Amino acid sequence: MKESTIIQEYLKNENKMLDLFFSQSTSGFFFMMLDQPLVWNDSIDKEKALDYVFEHQRVTRANQKMLDYYGLTIEKYLNRTPSQIFRHDLEKGRNLWRSLFDQKTMHYVTQERKKDGSMIWIEGDYVCITDDKGRILGHFGIQNDITERIKNEQIVNDDKIRFFQAQELAKLGHWEIDLKTGVVWGSEEAHRIYGFNQDQPYLPLHLVQSAVLPELRPMMDQALKDLIEKDLPYDVEFKIKRVDSNHELFVHSIAMVKRDDAGKPLKIMGTIQDITKRKLMELEIIKNANELKIHRNLLSATLQSIGDAVISTDNKGNIVSMNHVAAQLTEWKVADARGKPFNQIFKIISEATRLELNSPAEIVLQTGNCFANW
Repeated sequence: MKESTIIQEYLKNENKMLDLFFSQSTSGFFFMMLDQPLVWNDSIDKEKALDYVFEHQRVTRANQKMLDYYGLTIEKYLNRTPSQIFRHDLEKGRNLWRSLFDQKTMHYVTQERKKDGSMIWIEGDYVCITDDKGRILGHFGIQNDITERIKNEQIVNDDKIRFFQAQELAKLGHWEIDLKTGVVWGSEEAHRIYGFNQDQPYLPLHLVQSAVLPELRPMMDQALKDLIEKDLPYDVEFKIKRVDSNHELFVHSIAMVKRDDAGKPLKIMGTIQDITKRKLMELEIIKNANELKIHRNLLSATLQSIGDAVISTDNKGNIVSMNHVAAQLTEWKVADARGKPFNQIFKIISEATRLELNSPAEIVLQTGNCFANW
């Protein structure tokens, strides 16, 4: 019992820390989990798999900030499926899910509708949760309301991309590419991010492109080509190596094309932002989530393997879980016992009086003290 109590207390503290992080975050967080692991590769019928996902993946957890974004209560938000979330545009939803499951991570800016019908701009980062076989268990997302930022964007001063409150946005630089000369202009912040000497605001394009990690260069070239030739959105996250220190940074860039009256592209204008801190935080979240998952699996395996009966309750004394020894002792199935009062599942009778004794769970909850015997 001592070993199981220590493990339960450890898991309880881990959950408290995660709950504290969720509740105090300035970003919206949510988890969406599948009913069962999903194999996702080129050997399956992905359209059929998406049919299943859109009905069987559900929101299992969300913090208050996420609820505030959409004006929903936790009761209305939990258990929502992709088909419910994207009922206004299922094709868009399926495309997003397909892209997320293909890449396992995704950064996306989208316009959503709140409960009251008003529109909201959301910038989100999404990461798939997988098991040790690579099967998808679900995903979690980090969202931020950027409605005000979008409203304040404007192009000023020779068509340069400016944000109305750009000076308030940390580590945000601006750049332009003259497509005729191949020369790049960059703001002071853009130069600082890349590690270039700020005395010279104009640089050859190939020098700027050489800072991108080599394995990402084809993706960046394709994104630029798609922007110029197809007017597809240029909204990319990638890694660079600063030219002055070889220090690697995560950066985020958005761009647009300026064309002449005949539609010929003249220049590309964009922003560049150092998002290293945010990305490292996301990686830490993933690490902590995986560690918590391991702790939970370890606890579950331990409780199922020990010879003692273990029953856990919520703060109202209702059954949350119990191991197989407790199930055999009480002759209750775990699924049937869950949610029922402790003393309904496990009654203690006095040997002397044959009367039912007070539930130890009630004593612990009322006094806040440990209870070691009857």
